[in-house]
Amino acid sequence: MSEQDDELLLDEAMRVLAGDKKRAPGQRLGDALATLPLALAPASPPAGLRALLLDAVSSDDPVVRYAGFARRFGRIFQLDDERVRQVLASSGAGATWEPYIPGVGLLHFEPGPALAGVDAGIVRFAAGMKYPRHAHVGDEHMLILAGGLVDDETGARSLAGDYLLMPPGSSHGFTILPDEDCVAAVLLHGGLPQLLEEPAPLR
Repeated sequence: MSEQDDELLLDEAMRVLAGDKKRAPGQRLGDALATLPLALAPASPPAGLRALLLDAVSSDDPVVRYAGFARRFGRIFQLDDERVRQVLASSGAGATWEPYIPGVGLLHFEPGPALAGVDAGIVRFAAGMKYPRHAHVGDEHMLILAGGLVDDETGARSLAGDYLLMPPGSSHGFTILPDEDCVAAVLLHGGLPQLLEEPAPLR
């Protein structure tokens, strides 16, 4: 961005902030931030970006498919880039998923040293399945890598790239969206959640 672009953005933000004095300062700031992209000149994406994105999304190689989440994955699990690649690669074709309940497979891995003793894994949920209502023993961190789910309590929809934090003592159930399996990286303080109902058979 050029110095001129910076000045245009600042001028636009100041104009909005100085606007309607009846609105709270926080609302005016929100308005200012929302209008900033409109003050920029449209820019064309780099050539080949569309093909690169489509290739990544449809790749069978989890390191490629989940590359956009690698940095967040590393921060959550406190792993360096090389270890993140190894863990993601382990979930590819030929992975041995440990069965948990019908429709759910687990791949355990060790998080970084600061998280010693905390359960970490990649979980694969079958498309369309209902995960039973359960209570969280400790904090549960979940980064959705593929697919999505709908919380049965709130109706909130979570998709690839979403990060969910469930505090100790919280409980819910969820349903996996029907189009594809949901794959999520999960960090469990205090161990696996306590199931509060019997798992439903797969349809």
